[in-house]
Amino acid sequence: MTPISSAPNSIDFTRLDHSEVNEILTRLVVPRPIGWVLTGDGKGHLNLAPFSSVAPVCNDPPLLVFSAERSGQGVRKTTANNILETQEFVMHLVDRTMLEKAIATALPGDSFPNKLLDAGVVTAPCKRIGLRRIVQCPTAFECRLFRHISVGSDDSGADIFLGRIVAVWERIGVVADTVGALEINAYLVGGARVFVPNPNDSTIDPFVAL
Repeated sequence: MTPISSAPNSIDFTRLDHSEVNEILTRLVVPRPIGWVLTGDGKGHLNLAPFSSVAPVCNDPPLLVFSAERSGQGVRKTTANNILETQEFVMHLVDRTMLEKAIATALPGDSFPNKLLDAGVVTAPCKRIGLRRIVQCPTAFECRLFRHISVGSDDSGADIFLGRIVAVWERIGVVADTVGALEINAYLVGGARVFVPNPNDSTIDPFVAL
């Protein structure tokens, strides 16, 4: 057994600002699965964005949770606005072949067709909801909104979404290739560390900056 070299360091979160909290959480909670969320507005315009705060949280009912941080002015992301309007979304898991494409969609605004076409994705109809899914992704969860929780202050905070899974698409034999976020520009793929810079700004976490 490897001896512990030093005592744990205690950090008082009540004295930290938003950016300091984010740096610590994203550094310590690793790896984090990348959820590539496809949504649509009431007019049928689709949007695609990656998030790294994703987890299954219940089996009965089957629920997935993810959070979408608001901007410093309290502005909701397009993803959040779309889910609140249509009450549905598709959560995709990303493998190595789709990692660069997912990161490239970490841009504010931009809806279908530009964002999906620029990302080079192929879509197909969902089975239980009125959206489309990305064919190249190894896993796609069709979700209906189960609960929305708004947390934080008016100036920042986040929108937390619990989605009830109504259908799942799974490509057999690809679980080991699913990507997890480690830190800015670093990802875990099948046990190996892979570096992929954010093409928009390599100093910014793409999952926070959306």
